[in-house]
Amino acid sequence: MSILLLLAVQSLRCAVVWDGAGHAFADGRILVHDQKIVAVGPAQKVAAAPGELDLRPLFCMPGLVDAHTHVTSFVPSPDDTEEVARAWAQKNARLTLEAGITSARDLGDSVGLGVWIRDRIEAGQTPGPRLQVACEQIGPNPLHQVASPAELRELVREHVRRGCDVIKLFATTGMGANDRFLSLAQIRAATDEAHKHKLRVAVHVIARGAVADCVAAGVDSIEHGPGTDVALAREMKRKGIVLTPTLYILRYYIEDAANIKFAAEHVARLKELVDGDPLRPFEQHFPEIIKTGVKIAAGSDSFMKLHGKNATELVWLVRAGLSAEQALFAMTRVAAELMGWGDRVGTLAAGRYADVIALDADPRKDIRAVQAAHVRLVMKGGAIVKHVAAQPNGAAAP
Repeated sequence: MSILLLLAVQSLRCAVVWDGAGHAFADGRILVHDQKIVAVGPAQKVAAAPGELDLRPLFCMPGLVDAHTHVTSFVPSPDDTEEVARAWAQKNARLTLEAGITSARDLGDSVGLGVWIRDRIEAGQTPGPRLQVACEQIGPNPLHQVASPAELRELVREHVRRGCDVIKLFATTGMGANDRFLSLAQIRAATDEAHKHKLRVAVHVIARGAVADCVAAGVDSIEHGPGTDVALAREMKRKGIVLTPTLYILRYYIEDAANIKFAAEHVARLKELVDGDPLRPFEQHFPEIIKTGVKIAAGSDSFMKLHGKNATELVWLVRAGLSAEQALFAMTRVAAELMGWGDRVGTLAAGRYADVIALDADPRKDIRAVQAAHVRLVMKGGAIVKHVAAQPNGAAAP
């Protein structure tokens, strides 16, 4: 990893520049001044800066935007201290950034470190993606479940006062269970209050009835949402509600079970969920859901030790029916728009932050090329935070 590099004016030349808005420039150039992009286009039309960084034959694209992370999550031990939790949060943030995630929504934590890590990153004290963070998730706490709509409004106001950027609701229990945490009236009250304060609402929700209530309440994004069907997807499109399906997370738990200390019986249950209800029917109907035009954002739900493997979510979105380019949009432009940051990140255009990643293969041809092992350069806000030599004839790992 290189030493942080920051120049007033610089340019990157790449074999291909894909801008996140559907345009690709063979032999492209990105011109940067301080933190922002000045110009993007074919090299013969965009002037080079002195000392240009020639990245050919690499493929350059916007930094990835993960719509659903948990940067403070780690595998806990009984004797963990706050110092340990903070160390893990900083390590996770660095791994996430080095994997090419330059912006993210962090959707709630149980140790209260989200605002802390966001502010450290913003101050330049810890490397990591620029973050929007939720505070504690509203719903799992039994007190939330019996709270009146007025009390939930006050809880949202408390989150606003604490500097939270997004409100995270838990409408149901986890995958494989249909128990409700929050009613329609409660979801509607919390959503309305959040919107009064210009905050967006993301909802963990599994079963169809709860998804329908969240859509009726006008939330901003459905997280996970395997109960989503074609009719609900059409209504989500009409209302501008985004679906963040998080297809990889359960598979990650199975793949990394020994490393994250999952017992055999828990792994067996996870395999049942992946192979059965509700995930399998959801994925089987995913092509029909895509055809409705509902916006799909990519979120890794990065728990435990998934940090740095965030982009694997795109592999599973493609397997579920998105084209490779649609998957790339899901973790760039669409995720940025979901965050209200579409004018800052997610695309390469004049005036946007100079968030750029360079890959050793073209992910439009093989989506696996977006995974961390293929990320050769990461630039965040005009600063190069990772630069490793390209491999000859780079190709996606199996």
